[in-house]
Amino acid sequence: MKHAFGAAVCLAAFALPGHAAPADHYPEKPVRIVVPFAAGGGGDFIARAFADKLSATLKQPVIIDNRGGGNTVTGTEAVAKAEPDGYTLLIVSPSFATNPTLLPRLPYRTPDDFAPIGLVITYAMGLAARAGLPANDIPQLLELAAKQPGKLTIATSGEGSASHMATELFKAATRANILDVPYRGAGPAMLDVASGHVDLAFTGLSQIKPHLDSKRAKLLATSGLRRLQSAPDIRTIAEQGVKDFEAVVWWGMFAPAGTPKPIIDKINGALRTSLADPEVRGHRRRSPRIVAGGIRPLRARGDHPLEQAAQTFQGCDSLALNERVKRGQGTDLVMIPALPPAIPPSMPRKKAAAAVPSAKSLGQTSCSRGEQAYQYVRTAIHTGELAPGTRLREIELAELLGLSRTPVREALGRLENEGLLVNESGRGLIVTELDQSMVNELYVMREVLEGTAARLAARHASDVEVSALREIADRDAHLAGQPEQLAINNRFFHDTLYRCAHNRYLLKTLNSLQESMALLGPTTLTIPGRADSSSREHQEMVAALEQRDPDLAERITREHIRAAYKVRLTRMLRTL
Repeated sequence: MKHAFGAAVCLAAFALPGHAAPADHYPEKPVRIVVPFAAGGGGDFIARAFADKLSATLKQPVIIDNRGGGNTVTGTEAVAKAEPDGYTLLIVSPSFATNPTLLPRLPYRTPDDFAPIGLVITYAMGLAARAGLPANDIPQLLELAAKQPGKLTIATSGEGSASHMATELFKAATRANILDVPYRGAGPAMLDVASGHVDLAFTGLSQIKPHLDSKRAKLLATSGLRRLQSAPDIRTIAEQGVKDFEAVVWWGMFAPAGTPKPIIDKINGALRTSLADPEVRGHRRRSPRIVAGGIRPLRARGDHPLEQAAQTFQGCDSLALNERVKRGQGTDLVMIPALPPAIPPSMPRKKAAAAVPSAKSLGQTSCSRGEQAYQYVRTAIHTGELAPGTRLREIELAELLGLSRTPVREALGRLENEGLLVNESGRGLIVTELDQSMVNELYVMREVLEGTAARLAARHASDVEVSALREIADRDAHLAGQPEQLAINNRFFHDTLYRCAHNRYLLKTLNSLQESMALLGPTTLTIPGRADSSSREHQEMVAALEQRDPDLAERITREHIRAAYKVRLTRMLRTL
């Protein structure tokens, strides 16, 4: 079961350049490192772990630019098309090597459009589970999967990502029937595990540890052949009966192709210096996040440093696996965006300020303070913890979050621009309340846009994508009597439909509309009969897509949205 992971692109990519005289005038302005993942994920954390030291070595600010989406394609494309002057760099993971196989229409050429700088780190992953999952180790997990085939879900960071490859390797080795749920990054994926929205996730322990501390998740195993020094009591998957299982992640740094070699050499030297710095290396002892992840800086070498990168997924033949993935065997090839992370169940409800996590909770993520405040207030709105009409006071939020007023003001301003908050005379800043006319306008737009999405999906969705949509629709039957889980699955279904349309502008508009839909309040799936009728309508929509009938798909989808609006309106009128 031991095959070296990574195509020739990986090996060629990380060949460290030899020593050369540094560029005389580089750098003369800030250097930007693009992280093609959402804030709070592994790539984001890794980049920030050495960014300060890199900045000190280069004597210029180093800015971290999170550009998640498209399974790293969005951020990677930005770097491929950037000026090759050394001021735009890229942090990549195994997705860099797998994407050319999984996504043949990439807007860039791998590796031709990139200049390698060096290997940064390698580390083993953990297999995390939601706290309530009735399994505490791999044998119990496999027994549970056998009893409930297709019902367990596992979050990944996207198609071709390290977590996806580890998931496919695990499923192939154990023959476990577990449903993949791709996200836009490890941070959102792990948040949904902790919130109970999905059951499992392979990711770095740096993302898992905060949720272990809050007892919202548990660690079943680690993915290396040897136990981590930082988690000596946690057995490896191999130790628990999956012989020779090993899945280890690598991260490397690239620049756009055409970047002058003297500049590449200077960045490489600065990277070597940063990774060797005692403070960076000491993070293993001082930072619970890095200690938990077992992250270690690699000693930069000129003699085949990619021997480790070639072994990043021991036991996984990447080419064979990618062909398997392309054929849709055992995985969903649909990028299902992450639902917003739920507010911890232990948090008090009703009061606006109390619905926001504490400063201690916020400190567990590496994204900016403004982004932290934004994500947590947005989440509270999406989960209903901050109900429409709730007043928000900047000074109170800042105090409770343990932040200054500036990042809180920034977050509230973003939410106001997005329409989730509104400044009303005499009331101040409140969570937006939708009146009947606004609800009507929302559903009118939703009918038009989703009908169009269904029409386009009937024309452009792949067979694998339609099959994934069918699996999501079929899950409704297994969730009868569980309105909260049905609501999550309903969101997955519609988000997937949007992506099946293969129109980025329509997708952007629909995602914006979904933000406003969060203001509608509790799901209507709790109303007697609505869950059953909604499930039937989903089945009819998928059937129309399978028939490749655009007219039928649009008509059924429009009828589905009108039926949802009718139920919503009935509920609103009853409360008047």
